Amino acid sequence: MDFSCGVPYFEEEWKIERAELYTLHPIPLYHEFADATMPHNHYVNACVLYLYDESGAVGWGRCSGLVASKILPLILTGRREKYGDVYQRIFWKNRNDGYSSPSFAALGQLDAAAINLFAARKGMQTNRYLGAKQDTFKVYASGHGSSTSIEDMIREVEEEVALGYDFYKMKVASEFGTKQDWDVERVRIMRELIGPDAKIAIDANQLWSADEAMRFLDRVLKYDIWWYEEPVHSHDLVELKKLCKMSPVKISMGESLRNSCFFRAYAEAGCGVLQANAPHWGYWDWIKVYQICQEYGIVFSGNTSGADWFSVLGDDSVYMEYLRPNHKPTYDLMKTRAEDHGSYMKVAATPGSTFEPDWNLVREKKLLKSVEVYYPE
Repeated sequence: MDFSCGVPYFEEEWKIERAELYTLHPIPLYHEFADATMPHNHYVNACVLYLYDESGAVGWGRCSGLVASKILPLILTGRREKYGDVYQRIFWKNRNDGYSSPSFAALGQLDAAAINLFAARKGMQTNRYLGAKQDTFKVYASGHGSSTSIEDMIREVEEEVALGYDFYKMKVASEFGTKQDWDVERVRIMRELIGPDAKIAIDANQLWSADEAMRFLDRVLKYDIWWYEEPVHSHDLVELKKLCKMSPVKISMGESLRNSCFFRAYAEAGCGVLQANAPHWGYWDWIKVYQICQEYGIVFSGNTSGADWFSVLGDDSVYMEYLRPNHKPTYDLMKTRAEDHGSYMKVAATPGSTFEPDWNLVREKKLLKSVEVYYPE
């Protein structure tokens, strides 16, 4: 397996002298947000990892609590090592957990924190360290969940239109696909609110078979759908290929994956959009999905948690998802974060990551659950 993909940071050396794991209580959303199969009321599993190396540089990144058992024992060695060697050691150590497992998500979260550390060590923004020529990236307004009332959806969308968004994504297949008339009406209202030129994507969260997905799509085609996200199970290539052949709309897949290998199969199946969510996996592997998209002439996307990475691409055909109901309550806790300009965001002009929590505010809101400190044994 080629771990390099042309990225230089694997050649960096480090010696981690301390790690801190900040664990937060579940962060309440401003209102309930539901997709096809489940409601969401809190942002859960919120942790932040801080890494300190012998030079005094600090890198940090969002993570899960799993890093304490799966990652930290393998990086707190007390030795100066090449980071690429450390990464590959952890990669193969966790192989049997599965390449889309929480263990590999934790490894991707380590990769983000490590890159932020290497950038901070050089006094650089993370995106510039990775080679970015610009600090902005396109975003779309996502959310518009199936439990949101029509009145609240109108209010949200009118606010987003006023902010300048030109691309919107909404949930369909409400309540396990039992409210399709409701969904069709919501799509109609969305198109009416945003006008004829803005883009609409719909997301069914993997609920349907190809035939079921196509029956619903036929009902909303007249509202000019730009992409149809996860209409079938993410690992059912038979149904996916079938739907891609039937659908006049681009099919989007990828959010459930944590490595690049399966994305080529999606492209071969006929998908028109590949979504690689950062930083749930290594940057070196994530960038391969963008290269697959370029090779097949299809659209690349992801979410705003990977702001530092997406701005590296310098490609205004790439849209990142800003899932406002889920992301905004956490973004409002940040000391530094990407600036929101409606249809685009701009990374913060600070060394290291563009996102860092305001821990005084977190404590004030009584959201900090614990802080654990780890040292080499």
